[in-house]
Amino acid sequence: MTHALVVRGLVKAFGNHVAVDDISFEVPRGVVYGILGPNGAGKSTTLRMINDIFAPDQGEIVILDHLRPGAEAAQKIGYLPEERGLYPKMKVGEMIEFIGELRGLSRAEAKRRAAAWLDRLGLAQWGKNKVQDLSKGMQQKVQFATALIHEPALVILDEPWSGLDPINAEVLREVWSRPPNRATHVVDVYVNYIRRKLGTDSTTEQRELSIIETVWGAGYCLRRSGSPVSIVQSNPGPVQSNPGLAVGA
Repeated sequence: MTHALVVRGLVKAFGNHVAVDDISFEVPRGVVYGILGPNGAGKSTTLRMINDIFAPDQGEIVILDHLRPGAEAAQKIGYLPEERGLYPKMKVGEMIEFIGELRGLSRAEAKRRAAAWLDRLGLAQWGKNKVQDLSKGMQQKVQFATALIHEPALVILDEPWSGLDPINAEVLREVWSRPPNRATHVVDVYVNYIRRKLGTDSTTEQRELSIIETVWGAGYCLRRSGSPVSIVQSNPGPVQSNPGLAVGA
């Protein structure tokens, strides 16, 4: 089996605080893969190391079977960061086009794809407005388009529902659950969002893993402290527990 992403023995500390402690998981190609955990579990830090924003203290990251984090891998990744990364004074359409050109598209192709994404996300009438004119949720949809405009093989979404109402959250989920090029999606997920989604207030690890399997079919559960971390197989099946994996508090 070929993999979109392989993470082995990943460790990252900030001073005396260990944010990620010996994390290992594999993501097959062509799946939507959720990373589930509460605030402080190390989800965003892990995704930033995959995107070469942070360098790991220990461990190995392999992207699309042979690439390491860096400039070459970045051309094949679509990344929606937790923080906004848009230029507020730019026009919405030009913002998406600009990112497309940075990702290697010709100007004409970037313009064509930007228009298509604006239409798909219900933002066509806002294309000539400045980014700062848009609501927080609308800006999130623009940033989503910038992450996907170059049709990356690996899409990494960090808190993709931030600022979105339930209707627009469902719009985005529908888009990335049906990628046009069978891209692999890795999604950072709030525990509380998933509980609201399925109408449960359960706090058990087994229930959280059952939820992630129900929503995505594959996933990895990051815990707040050193309790066992469980993995849901890429093809939904029995949940396995690996006590050797832990996440810093």
